[in-house]
Amino acid sequence: MLEWLQNDLVSGSVKAFVIALILTPILRDIFRSYNVVDRPGYRRVHAYPIPRIGGIPIAMGYGIALYGMSGLENNLGFEVWKLIPGATVIFLTGLVDDFANLRPRTKLAGQIVATLVVFYSGLRIETVGAGDPLPLWLNLPLTVLWLLLST
Repeated sequence: MLEWLQNDLVSGSVKAFVIALILTPILRDIFRSYNVVDRPGYRRVHAYPIPRIGGIPIAMGYGIALYGMSGLENNLGFEVWKLIPGATVIFLTGLVDDFANLRPRTKLAGQIVATLVVFYSGLRIETVGAGDPLPLWLNLPLTVLWLLLST
């Protein structure tokens, strides 16, 4: 039973990693050539300009891998689509941060919104172990905490 799940998750993870690994240097060079960089400053830890929008190759790898997993004939394919809206909110929060330098609280608020979007799309922690279903007052914060820690 778990063999198909492990194979699909591992192959999806490897696919996302390889795509991001290939696209990162390509997009880095493109952004450097168009001067879309974050310059060193008093609040920066880097000593030379670093390209912005580093989340694009990660989001592309993630999106392509999820799209590949969405056509599966098992329940995992249906569950994958529940992640897309939350992943989009995370990506947009990071994109806005790249240009507007959001405060940590604002970034955390964006991440919390993303976890709530995923929760309300139906992807949630409903039980712990083989126990009874969790009540909503415990289900919601547990799911949000798990997704925040994963993020």
